[in-house]
Amino acid sequence: MASKEGKVSKTPVIMFFLLAAVILAVALLTYMKIQGVDITNFDMQEIVSAFISEDETEEGSRVIELEYDSRSHSSFNVYKGQIIKCTADYIKAVNKKGEEVWSKSLSMRKPMLKTNGSELLVADEGGRQVYVFKGSSIKWEAKTDSDIINAYINENGYVAIVQEAEGYRGMVKVFDPNGVEMLQRSIAENYVVGAYVSPSAENLLINSINTSGIALTSKLELSKVTEESPFAAILKDDMVFVSVLYFKDDSFAAAGDEYLIYFDKAANEEWSRDMGRIYSTSLAAGKYIAAACEDDGTASSLSGKGFRVEIINNKGQVTARYALRDEVLNLSSFNDLIAVNTGREVHFINTRGKLESKVSSKSDILNVYFISRLEAVIVTRSSVEIVKV
Repeated sequence: MASKEGKVSKTPVIMFFLLAAVILAVALLTYMKIQGVDITNFDMQEIVSAFISEDETEEGSRVIELEYDSRSHSSFNVYKGQIIKCTADYIKAVNKKGEEVWSKSLSMRKPMLKTNGSELLVADEGGRQVYVFKGSSIKWEAKTDSDIINAYINENGYVAIVQEAEGYRGMVKVFDPNGVEMLQRSIAENYVVGAYVSPSAENLLINSINTSGIALTSKLELSKVTEESPFAAILKDDMVFVSVLYFKDDSFAAAGDEYLIYFDKAANEEWSRDMGRIYSTSLAAGKYIAAACEDDGTASSLSGKGFRVEIINNKGQVTARYALRDEVLNLSSFNDLIAVNTGREVHFINTRGKLESKVSSKSDILNVYFISRLEAVIVTRSSVEIVKV
């Protein structure tokens, strides 16, 4: 007969495996959240893909391809993991299987779509209608009294509208997250290129150009979002600021044709870099500027030029470079992943300058949007494709 001392309890063993499973599950869910995977709608293939080596450079696999009529002047974006298509007559959301999730009738001339992740801004370029969607519902809408030139939404839902104004070169209106108009400002001397509400919603930045003099002059003007009078102004001759990138601390970078300039939140210039010709910029991982530009030092293409993407921190230091032979049309990013669109290829690189995957297309690639770090949407002249990154 076996003694009590000879018996081995199974409880500690079971508890060990249960604890190990819980730790593994928490680690996996944390990793998925960091990588931008929607944990409410994922498949095991996505999870396996997340652990593929970052040095994998084979062409990304296509999940689905949806054709569309280019004559419809459609605009696209990605919102809450769904493909958003907007035409002059309607807006609709399509899931990753190509199935329509929701749709609404709209009347627009040339819709533009912008998102801060939680909300979707729909504005009619050349028209007067503005909508902000929260999920599939319209959170608020407004109609301007003149044609819209551009529109932006910040991460907290503040919207800045640039529009035409009779007797002026332009007008800027700012709306709070509930659609209440906070500010209306007319610009008399300069043409307004863009207007941006800072991440803290404290400041309004207006980017404009003056063409009346011998030399073209760009002006960046900073004011409190509730005040008309600016507290800082930056003037640069022979330069057009094509893009403005805001950091979370309200500092910002402005990219011209050749120069990249970084300012603190009070518009004091911290540093500038001569980049040669700048083709596109994007903010990556919330703290790096990705800039695509010409490069005389790379292997030249058929055009005799080389190209590069530089990864630059907010101190002005180049932390990584990625060389390529083709001209870059545009950049987009998701966390630390950057999509480099050359027109017929998309190079997916990380902020360390390493190529993670590459996708080619027989049709001209217009834009790239991210569903997550694992999947992207490629919009061409004739189709919308979901690819595994």
